[in-house]
Amino acid sequence: QGAGSSSLGRGSLGRMRLPGILLLVASTWLYVDCDQEVHEPTGLHDWIYWKLGWLDDWEGSGTALFVPTSFGRIRLQTFGDRSGPLALFMHGGMNLNAVHREFDHAAEALATKEGYFVITPNFHSIRATSPGSIEAPQVAKLLSELLRWAGRNRFDMLAGKGWGGAMVARFAQAQPVRVARLVLIAPGPLRQDWSQGKSLDTSVPTMLLYAVDDTSVDRPVMEAIKAGMKHPFYAYGQHIFRGGHRMLEEYTSEVVRFAKHSVADVLDEVEDLTEALGNSHSEEL
Repeated sequence: QGAGSSSLGRGSLGRMRLPGILLLVASTWLYVDCDQEVHEPTGLHDWIYWKLGWLDDWEGSGTALFVPTSFGRIRLQTFGDRSGPLALFMHGGMNLNAVHREFDHAAEALATKEGYFVITPNFHSIRATSPGSIEAPQVAKLLSELLRWAGRNRFDMLAGKGWGGAMVARFAQAQPVRVARLVLIAPGPLRQDWSQGKSLDTSVPTMLLYAVDDTSVDRPVMEAIKAGMKHPFYAYGQHIFRGGHRMLEEYTSEVVRFAKHSVADVLDEVEDLTEALGNSHSEEL
């Protein structure tokens, strides 16, 4: 009986110690150093995401960083040499890995073919910057902070898809001097601006891409965006895209082609194409 009681005691003691051991291991894991920017995360949520963020990498590429902002530490991927022209891509609104990483292929192509330094923030990595929680003025503030972090005063290319497309359009409209080239991919949420009678005019060189079978966009809104583009950069051959709301391979080719042109070349091409196209806007994208 004594031996049995002793064995039971040791087993109970082991079970009692196990939660403490697990807590100690978890706490140590949370605070272990890793490849990151030097500032400390803010709050337990950022710490947990920081340490679990690597789970997001298995489907993607690039270099993961956690950059301090006034909103907290935001997770982003970088592609290419930091000295190259700067591009930032904003994802759509859904909190899915496939959405967070939908620009990976385009970012890699832009970095390897045109020498760009591309950053793709995950706006869901901070609760305060998640789509639905953050509004256009706060996005503008965050983009300005990321510009300072990159050591620049403007984006050589600013691109966005869906929710991100609407946000970069609003940023470029409010601060055109900070955007050299704008890429809008199926910016469906701009229907809100359109329905409220807000101007969709854009003064920076802009490329608009969307698939005609994408149910997330309204054709009248896309036409209004095109009408407001002061310096449109047309898709090659005025191509009609099909493929729903996916980030199509053809979009990557168009983004790279846009990057190949200097801003002056873009403006010259716009003038030439506009004259050649005349009133054939039905084929423009």
